Formats: sequence, C-alpha cells, structure tokens
Amino acid sequence: MFTKNSSALLRLATAVGLGMAALVSRGQTFNVIHDNQLGGYAVGRSVVEVSDGFLVFGEQAQLDSNEQDLSLTRFDLQGQYVSEERFVKPEDQFYWRPDPITKGPNGSGFIGMAHLQPIDSPMDTVLLLRLDAEGDTLWTTTLLTGYTSRGYKVIATADHFFIAGAYNTGILGDSLPAYAMRTDTSGGIQMFKRHRRVGAQAVAADTLLNMYLAGNGFWPNSITGKLCLMKMDSSGNEIWHREAPVPYGIWYGVQLLANGHLLCAGRRSFNPQGDPPMHMYLASYDTAGTLLWQYQGPMGQPTAIGAYTGYNDMYQDTDTTFIVCGGIQQQNWKRALVHRFTVDGDSLWRREYAHFANLSPFNLEVPWDIEPTSDGGMVLTGETWDDSNNSPHFSQHMWLLKLDSVGCLVPGCQYVGLNDIAFGLQDALTAYPNPSAGRFSLALSLPEAVHVNGEMQLQVFDAHGRLVVRKDLGTALEQSLVLDMSQEPAGLYSAHVCDAGRILTGTRVILE
Repeated sequence: MFTKNSSALLRLATAVGLGMAALVSRGQTFNVIHDNQLGGYAVGRSVVEVSDGFLVFGEQAQLDSNEQDLSLTRFDLQGQYVSEERFVKPEDQFYWRPDPITKGPNGSGFIGMAHLQPIDSPMDTVLLLRLDAEGDTLWTTTLLTGYTSRGYKVIATADHFFIAGAYNTGILGDSLPAYAMRTDTSGGIQMFKRHRRVGAQAVAADTLLNMYLAGNGFWPNSITGKLCLMKMDSSGNEIWHREAPVPYGIWYGVQLLANGHLLCAGRRSFNPQGDPPMHMYLASYDTAGTLLWQYQGPMGQPTAIGAYTGYNDMYQDTDTTFIVCGGIQQQNWKRALVHRFTVDGDSLWRREYAHFANLSPFNLEVPWDIEPTSDGGMVLTGETWDDSNNSPHFSQHMWLLKLDSVGCLVPGCQYVGLNDIAFGLQDALTAYPNPSAGRFSLALSLPEAVHVNGEMQLQVFDAHGRLVVRKDLGTALEQSLVLDMSQEPAGLYSAHVCDAGRILTGTRVILE
C-alpha cells in the first residue's frame, strides 16, 4: 500500500525519469551517415542547428542530369534523416571549401557562397546566398563572373559580409589570382581588391573593417606554398603579411578570438606541392602580426601522395578554450580528430572518430565543419568512406557526428582513459528496460568487421566519473548479460564496451 508520502516519492521519481529522458533526447549524441539515393557520392560541408534538428549543406553527384549539385539535407534531433532538396541548381558544378555556410547578421539566418560553371561556357559565376533560419533561400546575388572564379569563404557581421576567393579574368598577362571583398548585408559590393599575396582559403575581420586572409603564398610576392596570413585595411590595402616558421603548408581556417588574437588552422608540409609527410598545424598571431605560439599535431601517412592531413575548422567555446577538427590518414588507419586547446595553445583533450569498421589507409575520414550546439555539445559534418562497395550507393558518404561537451559519442568516455577510435556503433549496445529500477538487460551485437584487440570489458560510470561496474566480456561479438545496479542511487549512467585500445560502443542508462 502506498502512503501519501510514498505516492509523492513515486511521482517525483517518475518526474526525474521523464526529465532525464527529455534531457537525453535533447542532448542526443550520434554518429550517422546519409547516402546519395541515386548512387553517387555525398559529402557534408557545413552543418547548422535549427529548432527541430540539423541542416547539412553539402554536395552530391547525380541528383539531376548534371554532374554535381548543392544539397540541403535535414536531420532531426536524433540524427535521423528527414528530407532533402536541392539548395540551388548549379548548371554543372560548384566549388566549396570547409564550412562555406555561416550565421547571418546578428545570428539571423545564414549566409553562404556557391559557384556555378555552365556546361557550355568556360566562365564561372560566384553567388552569395542568403538563407532564413530554417535554411530556405531568401535571395541569391551574383558577385563575380570570370574564368576560374571561386568564393571560398564568407563571414558576417551586423553590417557587412567579408569574402575571400579566387578570380581569373582570362585576360593574357593578368597576374592577380586572388581577391578580398566586403559587401553590405544585401550583397552590394563596398570593397573589391585583387592581389597576388595569398591564396586565401579563409577570412576574418575586426571592428575597424580590417580583413585577415589565410591560405598559402603566391610567388613572387610570397614564397609559393608557404602558410601565409595577410592583414588588409578597410580599402583593401596590405598592412602586413606573415609566413609561418615551417617549411610549407596551407591554412584552411582563421578566426579572431575573444582576446583579440588570431587563430590559424591547417597543415604543414615539406614541399610546395603539399606532398607527405604532413602534420596538422595551428598558430596564433596578434593583430600586429606577432607570432604568439604554434602547435604541431599528429603526422599523416609518410609516403602516399594524396593522403589527407590537416585541421579544417574551429570555434571558440564560452570558457575561452577553442575546439578544432580535422582529418588524418596514416599507414594503417584514418581518423577524424576533435581537439580542445586553451587560448594559449595547450592541449586539453583529443578524441578520434570514424564511422566504418573496415578502415582503409586509402580513403578519407574528414570533418569539414564543427559547430557548437545549444545543449553545450558540438556537431560535425564531413565525409566518411567504406570499402564495402555498398551498391547502389557510392563508398563516399555524408557524415553527421554529434558529440557532448567533452567530445564524447557516449557521454562519460573521458573517464575510460582512451582517446582512440570510436566507430559508428552506438546502436551495438542496447539496454532494456531503460529507465529501470535497478536491473538492465544488455545486448551486445558488434559486426564481424570489427577486429577486437584482446578481450573486451564493460565499464559503467556515474555522472561524476565514478566507476560503478567493471566486467570482463571476453571476445564474443554477440552476447547478452544482466547489469544489476540496484545498489546505486538514481541518476544517469554511461556504459562503455572497450577492447585493449579503443572504445567500441556504449549507451546511456537511466536508473530510477
């Protein structure tokens, strides 16, 4: 028989359980792919959070009779595919770099770049795109038309858009291949300056309308293939340029941090062509061009031409630390890296992710964009490859990865003590019932492609990182077991299955 107090306690426990379930739903983590439904490749270039999920702006082949299309793919809060549409209708192809979509003025909607190349014309067109808060196109405007014209990056302030790209008029003797541009928020051009200093892949701007262009150098004004950062005034005149103190490389991103310093992200290499070996690489400058610190990250595959290594994108968190993402290929594995640093360049933690278990050193595992989410976590999009020849789908898949505030796919991974690869196997461990009053039935089902390194182990942690269960699981890829937590207090727990060097899968369990 329930007393009045016990009924109240039951209602409280139920409310706690429902509240935790709601928190889990909004703070969902996932590691999912999306295939081009007509058989071609699919890549995510930018991801943004909206009220009911996530929008991925990407590129896909064969969505119509032409070669490539820009696509807008919608996912819900749990990472499930919702719908897809053509974002704009290129006549032939487009050319995007990491994270081509950014928040609009004062956080309203989004702004982005696109590039069109008609089949029957050698001329390219660079478009500026204005989107509403749900990703629907409000307007497009043509900025440039010319041979090999590109819009690589755009950023927005309250009153201006700042753009960096490439421009070739096709006129013999024209030797100014790059440009910087500032427009008003309707796309009206206020400043346009061509130059031959840096092949800018990214741009930042300050309140004085100075622009900072980051990429690699152009001969003869810079050393070809050097990591190069240039500051321009509001009229487009060069104030200074700096070449990083390493042999060669390229910057893929630049951001003005809250302390007024510049953060550059990219890769270093040992010749102008960017041949291996390559290292992931960061550097910070003040706005006078003084190098404050540099960080050399992991080295990619030492010999294979075309192997990818580099930091691609970043954001600064509310605690002044910053998070960067990138991809790396090595001889026997490939990884997507998520890396948190202090503002002074000290490494705090690093996580490594992939989606497929059949990893190959020849294919990519690259996040092209990372963004903070409203629940304090982060979301990434990019591309992931597998070797299964999953007909009719291409081996190159659009990738969407949602992590918590410390970069975990299964919250609590920071307590396990392993940074190494976590596959897209978040559904390989299930718990029932969940929530539970104390006993959970766990079912583990790992695919045959997962090669277990030694014996597996189950580890369960509470929300404070206290290890409450440790159980040896042996090597069987499929097994069932009972998890008895009846002696533990109510709360949210994380369960992880690991081998000798990796977190393989995991799940969250709610104890009522």
